[in-house]
Amino acid sequence: MKNILNYLKSKAGIKMIICLSVIILLGLSLLCSIRYLSGSGSNYEFNIITGEIARYTGKGKDVHIPKRIFGRKVVKIGVAAFEKRKDLESVYIEEGLTTVEDGAFNGCTNLKEVVLPRSVSYIGHYSFSQCKNMQLILPDSVSFIGKYAFYGCESIVGINIPEGVDMINECTFANCTSLQTVTVPGSVNSIGQMAFANCKSLKSISFEEGMTAVRTGAFLNCQQLQKVKLPSTVTEIDCVRTDENGNVIYEGCGVFEGCSSLTSVNIPQGITEIGDRLFFGCKKLESIRIPDSVTRIGKQAFAYCASIESIDIPESVQTIDYFPDGDKEGTFALCLNAKRIVLPKSVTDIHPKMFYYCASLQDVIIPENVQKIHKWAFLDCHALENVEIKSKSVTVDPNAFDNCETVKVVKAN
Repeated sequence: MKNILNYLKSKAGIKMIICLSVIILLGLSLLCSIRYLSGSGSNYEFNIITGEIARYTGKGKDVHIPKRIFGRKVVKIGVAAFEKRKDLESVYIEEGLTTVEDGAFNGCTNLKEVVLPRSVSYIGHYSFSQCKNMQLILPDSVSFIGKYAFYGCESIVGINIPEGVDMINECTFANCTSLQTVTVPGSVNSIGQMAFANCKSLKSISFEEGMTAVRTGAFLNCQQLQKVKLPSTVTEIDCVRTDENGNVIYEGCGVFEGCSSLTSVNIPQGITEIGDRLFFGCKKLESIRIPDSVTRIGKQAFAYCASIESIDIPESVQTIDYFPDGDKEGTFALCLNAKRIVLPKSVTDIHPKMFYYCASLQDVIIPENVQKIHKWAFLDCHALENVEIKSKSVTVDPNAFDNCETVKVVKAN
């Protein structure tokens, strides 16, 4: 025993220990990631410790992922395992798989069909992003869908979000240009930033009660969307884009901005803000009821709503936001068919271009608490005839009614 210890302390012994350590580490490394040749001729790098397919190295266009490899259950498709494999056309996955990791099939532009088993619960960020030709049915077992998971999947026509998913993440279905119908269960508490942005074929989306928030640009440029009924549980419709840590990147775009076919939408009681550009460019929106829980109306919230005929602003509204320099259209600019607008007593300013080019507006009553009517407030309101100002201390900018050829302003005594 003493001789063995002396030998291990010698230079030769130390070299032997180092060599054995290297051999053991290499062996473990090879054991943890080995190539597996499937029966169909497809190659995988498979981690037999974790049950993860780390990489697909084969050339087959049709891939069958088995339940077991070398007797080990396949539970996960790893990060970017099939990324940008343009030769791939179909993937069939047997029961047992639980996780599709980030970017697993990202950029597989010729992938047409994916059969996910009922055991899958996790679909990671960018997992099927830019799979332009893919058709997919989400199994009921799914409880998490990551950011950009199906971004640019141009062939998906309908999506039923599984019960158990609690959030539709940022840009999850953005640019799914063939998507027509979406069903959202009550388990979903929020629709993320730009979640369905540029889904230009989206006609119908249904919600169950339970959702509380809709984030900026969620339905941006959904040009075929006609009617939306938000759940009464919604208390937040925002317009600010944030990074993954919640830091504000910039003021975002309106939730329904550019929904040019939208004719009706409800704003649930409990909403306190109508965010910036919320309905910007909703040119077929005919009417809107603003609940008395709203205290702020954001910049350009109703600009370019060309079909809206009347707007009643409740007394609860304390702020109608605007661009101070008048270099951009105001809150109700280019509401071309608006004939009647009722302003609350709480309003103290009629800001620049607030009613710019409201071409059908005929009569306006300015409440008694208004202190100033700014320049270009009613610019190009060509049909405007009667403006009754109830405030005794109001200041009217000389350019407030520019190009209002027939206007008659009556001030309170």
